[in-house]
Amino acid sequence: MSEDLKSIIAEAEKGDEIALLNLASAYFSGEVNGQPDITNGLECMEKAAKQGNPKVQSQCADFYKELGLYDFAFKWYMEAALNGHAESQATIAGFYYTGITGEKDEKKAFLWANRAYENGEEAHAPALLGAMYIEGQVTKQDIIKGYKMLKLGASNGIEAAIEYKKMIENQIPQLKNL
Repeated sequence: MSEDLKSIIAEAEKGDEIALLNLASAYFSGEVNGQPDITNGLECMEKAAKQGNPKVQSQCADFYKELGLYDFAFKWYMEAALNGHAESQATIAGFYYTGITGEKDEKKAFLWANRAYENGEEAHAPALLGAMYIEGQVTKQDIIKGYKMLKLGASNGIEAAIEYKKMIENQIPQLKNL
């Protein structure tokens, strides 16, 4: 075991958030035990996330999401969202919109997407809001506002927004002038 890893472990045992994240990464890569150790890696992530840093909570959620453990991912995205993390708020909106954890709720999706957008998230939230305004889902239909939101999401590389924007422009070519 390297001296760097020993130092990380010592700091992680004291509860240092960065050390816990680094130790989690070392477990995931197999650096600690010679083979990947997801269980101990996630345990370190959770210890770091429980300290209340929304960015760390979101990272923890990302790991669970990558593993397909959506209920655990939702829990940590929600913690981060409640702590003001705009990207997590947008992700929560997407979870509610798709029902990926079993609860499909367009009203909650709209509310969380709005909150994310108001907190500066300019990719996923406007893409979702744009579609909802255009379709009149949970809100009064507003094609102009919806198109502008889609345009913002598309400009930030959201593929669904890019495709939907193209489709709307084909149906209503005048929108391209906005």
